[in-house]
Amino acid sequence: MITHVIGIPDKNGIIRVSCGSDIIEIQVVPPAGGSAGEPAGGEVDPPPGPVGINPGDIPVIYLTVPKKAGGELDLEQLLKDYEGRISDPDKPNPSMILFQAQHADLHEVSRLKQQIAKEMRDLPLAIDFGDLGYLEK
Repeated sequence: MITHVIGIPDKNGIIRVSCGSDIIEIQVVPPAGGSAGEPAGGEVDPPPGPVGINPGDIPVIYLTVPKKAGGELDLEQLLKDYEGRISDPDKPNPSMILFQAQHADLHEVSRLKQQIAKEMRDLPLAIDFGDLGYLEK
């Protein structure tokens, strides 16, 4: 089975995943001769032409995965948020689920994606590894 997710690296181009007690840091680097995957914090001119939109910058098209007080993912609340969104004709349907984390547990991500596939039209799952400080208000 393949679990497809979208990884949005932090400003230093780093994605962190955990497997058991190990945390693996993956640095996103450009392929030889290319610029795809250039770390967001790098001093690189944007490519010419239209630039892809960071899905996390458009709050009307995604649902954020909520967490319970202990930090556990709240899948029940996510499902309620999804059902509330699709039942409201005045709001656009979500086009992705956004999971914000400093690092992601591979088992947790796999379970989350399976739940999304089962309950939510198999929406894409994006993991945003960026600075979460802007969320604290």
